[in-house]
Amino acid sequence: MGAYQIVQELGRHDSDIKTVVSLDGGMRLACGARDGLVSVWTRQSGDVTLSPYAFEAEFRGHEAYVNSLAHIPSKDGESGGWLASGGNSTMILIHSLDTLLDEPTTSLIGHTHNVCALHYCDLHKLLASSSWDCTARIWKCERDDWRCHQVLEGHQQAVWDVKIVDIASRSSQADGEIRLWNAGGEAVQRFKCCPEPVRSISLLSTGELASASNDSIIRIWSNTGEVIASLSGHKDYIYQVIAMRRGMISCGEDKTARVWDECGEQIAVLSHPCTSVWSVTSTHNGLVVTGGSDGIVRVWQQSAPCGQEKRGPASAFENADVQDNKTVGGVDQVVIEIDIASAGARRAKLILVRNIPRFILWFGQVVFAIFGQS
Repeated sequence: MGAYQIVQELGRHDSDIKTVVSLDGGMRLACGARDGLVSVWTRQSGDVTLSPYAFEAEFRGHEAYVNSLAHIPSKDGESGGWLASGGNSTMILIHSLDTLLDEPTTSLIGHTHNVCALHYCDLHKLLASSSWDCTARIWKCERDDWRCHQVLEGHQQAVWDVKIVDIASRSSQADGEIRLWNAGGEAVQRFKCCPEPVRSISLLSTGELASASNDSIIRIWSNTGEVIASLSGHKDYIYQVIAMRRGMISCGEDKTARVWDECGEQIAVLSHPCTSVWSVTSTHNGLVVTGGSDGIVRVWQQSAPCGQEKRGPASAFENADVQDNKTVGGVDQVVIEIDIASAGARRAKLILVRNIPRFILWFGQVVFAIFGQS
């Protein structure tokens, strides 16, 4: 079973951290809390692997619990963009991550109760929200003007979560049902989960759907609405389940977050000193971030196997072998091979231009290098 260790704790809020999200591939984090505040944290340097997070900005405006966040990327795909937040104020506030001004750029009005989930689909440029008012809403921005594009009605109890899947939407509610809605706003499929509320849903890399419920079970669903796996491990309510590149992470009321592999096997338990682990997210380089009822955001990193030193980008270059040295188009290039320890002594080739590395990014078993003149 893989082990994780806490590498940083972020403490600024006075009460429960209800939601955490990763921004810009993990260069930033955002969290929302019961104290009504949203905080943004950023890496102190450009090294996403080694640099700790530092407080960057704080957004006010809700004056009530903040329960949901969603990142809206910038139009050009660069870092920054906007951060949408929702909660007991019933409003959805959108703040700029470029200016970091406390004043929101937009306020979305429509829900009449707690906004408990937000999800942005970059493919279709749509923002989805769900609420205790028994509805989900789809919002669309045209010419910098956000409008409610659709209201999904039909749930009889609180709609705990919503996800946009391709051009359809899926929602989960407190009566244990998951609904699939088409682009026209019609409920075309219902997945009856269990008598307990479905708190969270997530689309897996396999195309299947994962759901987490108050009965402490994670269920994996086929596209036809059949349960193909039930995962046990949590001992109490599960508040969130999210997909990773290989597997899932979940968190709940049993003081833990749990990591699952792509086969549904539990591979790690992240124990917390607080009772409720309300939210979890992950970064592109494999960090796990959790928000707890003690007001602390915890950043976790997977530990190296016993007897194996944790290796990063710098140590990988220790065993690099120069394979070729040549000039292409007047530009000096060196081709090297590198041992990647975490990949089981696999080797990778990189081309260094002018021998000046500008960025080295380490994503699990893959090294990406971008080179050029400063």
